[in-house]
Amino acid sequence: MSNGIDFSEQFTDAFTAYGSPVAECSCGKTHVAIDSDCLDDGSTEMADYYNAQSKIDNTIVLHDGCDQLDIISIYSQHYVGACECKKWMRYMDFIEHERNAIIRFLVGMETKAKRVADMYEVEQTLKRSY
Repeated sequence: MSNGIDFSEQFTDAFTAYGSPVAECSCGKTHVAIDSDCLDDGSTEMADYYNAQSKIDNTIVLHDGCDQLDIISIYSQHYVGACECKKWMRYMDFIEHERNAIIRFLVGMETKAKRVADMYEVEQTLKRSY
């Protein structure tokens, strides 16, 4: 949280790759949107299975009242936004705390890319001249 502003919504909006009724977080927990219409094709077989498994397996986490779970994808890792591990927050915290350095880095990349593009344009112009 920077200056009292919570950027978690903007972060998850930017890094959420997709949603799914069943998703495995990089922490190892499997999250299930137990009320999802996508979970079953009219039967309750999958919902019943996950309900039963969650009673004996503490790595299965059930979520009521949603159709899908947001999957936050960062650097080839997939995190369930609703997971209690909140491991995705370390990336948000890094970006938030290092934003000035990141801005300088991005501006530097842009400047270098423009120089390369300008040099390419000059090279193409010289080739056409001959």
